[in-house]
Amino acid sequence: MVYAVKGKPEVSVLSKGWEPLRLFRRLQEGAKIKCGAGSEVIVVIFGRGERFRVPSGKSADVTRMGMPGAVSLGGLKGPSERAAQLLAGSRVGASVSRGITRGSEATILLSRPSKDFPGWLELNDRHLKWTPMPGAVTYWLAVYDKSDILLWSIDTAETAADIPANINLEPRKPYVWRINARTGTGAPVEAEKYRWGVLTWLSPEDIKELTDLEQALDTEIQAKPSDPLPRLLLAAKFRAAGVLTRTWEVIDEGYKAHALSSSERSQALLEVLNEISGFVWLSGQLQAEGKPDEHKQP
Repeated sequence: MVYAVKGKPEVSVLSKGWEPLRLFRRLQEGAKIKCGAGSEVIVVIFGRGERFRVPSGKSADVTRMGMPGAVSLGGLKGPSERAAQLLAGSRVGASVSRGITRGSEATILLSRPSKDFPGWLELNDRHLKWTPMPGAVTYWLAVYDKSDILLWSIDTAETAADIPANINLEPRKPYVWRINARTGTGAPVEAEKYRWGVLTWLSPEDIKELTDLEQALDTEIQAKPSDPLPRLLLAAKFRAAGVLTRTWEVIDEGYKAHALSSSERSQALLEVLNEISGFVWLSGQLQAEGKPDEHKQP
């Protein structure tokens, strides 16, 4: 995982050409990194829990055992090391990033996920409840998989609904939900037309592992609030479990704590959105190549 980026480094995966390398990018074995003049990258290799720096003017290969061509910065310790070990080999539903799409009928103008539902529910809990939307008389609730396939929807005047048992919901996979608010005539509510978010179903064992790791990493975060690494490792663990809403929140918390700059926050969130990129497109609120800001402290 990339946890520090300077300049405009590039990455090549499966010899498919070079593309910009962003913060929070997961790097599979065989990926190649190159850093031109003024660029630099620091990477954590999961499993090993070791950090590597690719300096300006150099290139490196990502392997299971290390990064030939890069400079080792040593291993992680404590909860960060444990997080790196847990992340070894984990992937979100074996997904393939498709890039940000635009113009589909299912487009969402993105601001941020709503907190109506928690980031996860325990398996077999299919009850969804949301806060009322001002002016709404009825609601249309829809659940999609991350490939944009509509799995289930309901029109209701209530602020709660239960997903039927015959709808297959796989654990550790993100599902996108959307609520459209409508007036008594069926027209969209002017004040708040819709809400959206991501929801994942987890086993009790997965929930315990996530909550235990979050508590452990929080000690590092509190001790070094401006250090992005423990926050990004925690976000990566939530991402690996398909809990993208909490992933987003951890990244935002890092920005508010001055551990991440505005540009770094945007780069990381773009990586998160690649998990569900067929369903959303970015508004102007996220720019991977934005102006430098003063939010991140030295």
